[in-house]
Amino acid sequence: MSLDKELADDTLLKRERQKNFVSSGIRELDEMIGGGFRLGSLTLIQESVGAGGVVLLKNIIEVQLALANRVLVIYTDPTLQYYISKLEAMHDPNLSILNLLPKGAVDTSFNRHDINLRIKAIRSKLFPSPVPVFVVMLTLNPFFLNFEEEQVIRIVYENLVLTLQYKTIDLVLLQKGLVSEGIVAKLQSLSHGVIDLTSQFEGTNKQNTIRILKMVETVPDANVVPYEIFFDKYTQKERFIINTAFLTSFETFRSLIKWRDGETKLSQYPYLIAPVHYFNSFLEIALNLNPVKGRIELLEKAQGIGRKLAKSVERTYFLSGSELLRACIRTISLQGWGAGQLKACELEENLIIIGQRFPNQFNEEPYQIFMEGFYRGVIKTILGRNVRSAQFERKEEGKNGRVYEIQFRLELIREEEDAHFAEDL
Repeated sequence: MSLDKELADDTLLKRERQKNFVSSGIRELDEMIGGGFRLGSLTLIQESVGAGGVVLLKNIIEVQLALANRVLVIYTDPTLQYYISKLEAMHDPNLSILNLLPKGAVDTSFNRHDINLRIKAIRSKLFPSPVPVFVVMLTLNPFFLNFEEEQVIRIVYENLVLTLQYKTIDLVLLQKGLVSEGIVAKLQSLSHGVIDLTSQFEGTNKQNTIRILKMVETVPDANVVPYEIFFDKYTQKERFIINTAFLTSFETFRSLIKWRDGETKLSQYPYLIAPVHYFNSFLEIALNLNPVKGRIELLEKAQGIGRKLAKSVERTYFLSGSELLRACIRTISLQGWGAGQLKACELEENLIIIGQRFPNQFNEEPYQIFMEGFYRGVIKTILGRNVRSAQFERKEEGKNGRVYEIQFRLELIREEEDAHFAEDL
């Protein structure tokens, strides 16, 4: 078989494999479990007391509903009524909730056979479905189900059969210690994946860690990774943030930034977070006083910000070369300066091309100068190359702003130095 044929087959296999996976909506979790949840899979999430498994599942549910996927929530734990009420308040037509709580002391609904019939009936109403269906069990608690341990295994097994039949993505939450180790081992054997959430105190500090114990048909991340749970006062939601060594989502990065009195600390360097009209005024003052000197001043200040941000991102992510350049572009997008994208980094051609959206709120002329200076500082810090010229070409204009393609021509350097930077990339 030719090399081209092997590459083509490998690409097709990867594409076919990716079709069977659905993102959890939490990029860091997807990376840990090998790409996402597989259709027709059951994942057991086992947690210690206070580990926040419910928050993790609530975050996943909210993302799936935002993507117009269908979600079925099955709950038997009355202590979770607060979270259920939050979900019900969304009034989302793609959300179904099956309440298996007893209606009274003599309620006979906690019969394993009856429960399975009710679960099967509501599952069948969700199909056929053109979109992925998530089935979330909050929680698998034998105390509230009034079950013996062996009956819990039967519940999971019968749900596994339905999972395989309907190709749903099932997530089952279980608190550690509620069943014996032998039963836990059997439940793990019935699951395609096992996610372990551990919470413990070290003195007065609470340490949360997540670990993937099992994930069928993928190679999961075997590392023990810390995570945080907190209430985001800006979105008024509980957040589950995985602190991976290489953060890949803006949402995670933003949540880890410390906010104080209108200023955010990124590593040791402060960046002012101010209303847009203040930022516009700041850029325009220098130009209004003296257009020539004002442009030079703006370029110098912007280069200083670019240099500091590049050094800070380097320390945060341990990146270099083009990957560090991409991370810097993502960071300024995160901070509200307009979404950017690295389109080309061709050092042999002394060319870097960046696609940059200019938000409509920003005044174009001073903002162009600012972004030019900023990228000059970033490029110089990361690649050690001075920018010879910067050319802005408008590509499109829409309700979210104007999109420019910025071509940075780099100054020539000695051949051996050029080779050195190319190796870093």
